[in-house]
Amino acid sequence: MDASRSAHRAVIQFLRAEWELASQIYRRMKEVYGEQCLARCTIFQWCQHYEAGRVNITDLPRPVQVDAVKKQQRTYASHNPQEASLWQSLCTVGCTVLSKGLVLLQDNSRPHVAKKTLEILEIFRWEVLQHPSYSPDISPCDSHIFDPLKKYLKGQRFTCDKEVKDTVENWIRQ
Repeated sequence: MDASRSAHRAVIQFLRAEWELASQIYRRMKEVYGEQCLARCTIFQWCQHYEAGRVNITDLPRPVQVDAVKKQQRTYASHNPQEASLWQSLCTVGCTVLSKGLVLLQDNSRPHVAKKTLEILEIFRWEVLQHPSYSPDISPCDSHIFDPLKKYLKGQRFTCDKEVKDTVENWIRQ
């Protein structure tokens, strides 16, 4: 811990023991320490700690965080065996898939259509399927099929459903 932090805390503890108000402690410390003074909210928090009975001016030990994802070997916890095998496959395949190309379906939110994002997608040469406007009838995953199909069917007239079905099947086979 920084020595100046413990010194600031000691001053707060001393002045609180003399029944100084938190606002007065802040004013006095601001006069003495100037720019190096603790923030007002921090001084108020430490006053509350000392009012609650805390006597230690040093930081309490913190629990050590366990790093679940290691740099070299990635470990993923999964309750679903299929999901676990998928992660293993993805780790095995790795960058080769990314270098072959990827089709990305994204919506039109600002971060996704930002210039920097589009430049990165261009660098990776990923194909981007534009997310269509909301339509309850069409899944966003199918929009790349329906847009060209609409262009193909534009201007054609059909007398029965079978003609429509045959035309669409012919278009799919092309």
